[in-house]
Order: sequence, then C-alpha cells, then structure tokens
Amino acid sequence: MEPGFHLEFESDSIKSENLRRFRQYEASICRTFKVQVITYVICSSKVRHPLTQLQCGINTYKVRVIRLKDNNADTLLEKMTQRQKNGEHLDTSDFVQAVLAPLMSGSMPVKERILSTLKLLRRETENLNREELDMLNAVLYAFAIKFLEHDDLSEVVVSSNL
Repeated sequence: MEPGFHLEFESDSIKSENLRRFRQYEASICRTFKVQVITYVICSSKVRHPLTQLQCGINTYKVRVIRLKDNNADTLLEKMTQRQKNGEHLDTSDFVQAVLAPLMSGSMPVKERILSTLKLLRRETENLNREELDMLNAVLYAFAIKFLEHDDLSEVVVSSNL
C-alpha cells in the first residue's frame, strides 16, 4: 500500500473523542484509497502532554502530535524580516514555518503574525510559483478565519488585497 497522511489541527486539548474521529477518518481513507494512513495533529493547545493514543480492544490507535507552542513566532518572523532586508530571498520551506506562526508562542497578536507573514509573502511573489503562493495564502486565511474576530479578519482581507 502507498503511504498517506491525514492532517488535523487542534486548538484545544486532544480528547479520546477526537482520537475516535481521527481513527474513523483513517479507516475510511485506507479503505477507499487503499493507502496506509498516519494522522498528524498540529496542536496549538497549551497542554504539555496531549493524548496521543487510544486503546481500542486489542488495538492501540496512535497519532503523531506536532506541538508548536514551544516555538516563538516573534523570533521566527523577525529573523525572516531581517533576512529579506539583507537581500536574501525566502523559499517555500521558510514560509511553511511562517504560516504556522499563529500556532506558536510569542507576544505578537495572532492578527499581526498573519499580517507580517502576508507582507513577507508579498515580497517573494516573483520567487515562489503560483501554486505554492496560493497554498501558503490559503493556510494563512484558514488560520485567520479560525482565530480572528470579524473586524480583525476584515483587516487581514483588506491588507492581502493591496
């Protein structure tokens, strides 16, 4: 079987009901597409030791958790901004980290993290292909919708259309 993955975002602690739902998704994907599936949960919760496995009869279901609260968004975005100011171009791997800044720790409000990343992206439009740019923007908008109130969300949309 070809390997595959299932990606989830959790802003609350991971509960057994979440694991049961993820397990159902995996089973459906495996059966439908005939692939092995591993679920990765990007966790923005402050919980230090999230639930990662569930005992189901004789089986143990497991997910892989990616915790970003230990990373500092302020530091990451400042370093990226400085690199651009020094004339260095940022690539897709740099932006994969940056678009996840809303899930990291730091003192910068989530809205500012999103706006800062959009600004960095705008400066690299000629160095990224259109598909990569669209994907990165889509992730940022998804986080904006998830984490921002209406007025802040409107500001992000207006800023992105400049």
